[in-house]
Amino acid sequence: VESEMAQLPESIEVIDAFEWGIESSGRGLNQGFTHGAVFTFKDAAALQVYIDHPEHKDFVKTMQPYVTQILVFD
Repeated sequence: VESEMAQLPESIEVIDAFEWGIESSGRGLNQGFTHGAVFTFKDAAALQVYIDHPEHKDFVKTMQPYVTQILVFD
């Protein structure tokens, strides 16, 4: 899942930047979340292109069996 997520910027041109990581602070403030990802877009229109892009939709299907909860900030 992580390698497929990292490939999204190569196939979806509206992604300006991408970072991801694993929770490692040990402070217990992660509310059960173990991984985080940040995708940066120029504007709301670019975000919508990403949301509707077939590669993004395929990635969501790939990811679903491995996640129990997701939190999205737009």
